Amino acid sequence: MKKIICLLLAVATLATCTLSALALENAEDAKKDIADKAKFEQSIIDDVCESVIESYAEYYTIPSIHGEISDVEQVSGGTRYIVDVEFTKVLLAESASELPYIQGMEAAVEKIEDAEQKAAAQATLDARKYEIDTMYIGAQQYESSTFSVVVPDTASIAKADKDEYVMSFVGEFGEMDMEAFAPQSREELYHDGETRAAQIAESVAISQTLASPAAAQTTKTNPSDPTDYDRVAARD
Repeated sequence: MKKIICLLLAVATLATCTLSALALENAEDAKKDIADKAKFEQSIIDDVCESVIESYAEYYTIPSIHGEISDVEQVSGGTRYIVDVEFTKVLLAESASELPYIQGMEAAVEKIEDAEQKAAAQATLDARKYEIDTMYIGAQQYESSTFSVVVPDTASIAKADKDEYVMSFVGEFGEMDMEAFAPQSREELYHDGETRAAQIAESVAISQTLASPAAAQTTKTNPSDPTDYDRVAARD
């Protein structure tokens, strides 16, 4: 009887130790899973922040950047992570004249022949350059943006692979390719500057035409029928 009791006690002790070991192992596995998940999610945040820095690299330095996952949802074929990013940016240019938009305006203003049109375009250009030089050159600008990262189910949580992600910029009108987040190219900005100067010159040209004696004479000698008057067109 004593031998049986001792045997039962030994079995009970072994079972208790086994259960304790299993519980400890499960707890360690759970901790490892949590750690792996946290590491994986941090890698997603780091990849988004890296993409932001790369997108702005041509025009800005990024002194500080921080991201966090605000939402996680299951989608067809994978998991979508919504990442909110806050960062500060500083223009690389040391003066407004180094910026392609300003350079485009300067080139266009130089080609305007009419004195009044040229003066109006130059005034707008000078105001824009003053604003940039005094408010933006060397100053940290704050920005926040949201991104979507879809990780396929086939991706390993133990080894994050950026090439497997589908990353997009979440804008006002929904999700767009990351190219939509990046600033315009130098060529596009230069063209925009040219276009802006041309618009100012054109606006002045229209005002000059309306104010000319010929236009006034035409209006005086050829009055329109009151029924033809379009108040909306006149306002525009």
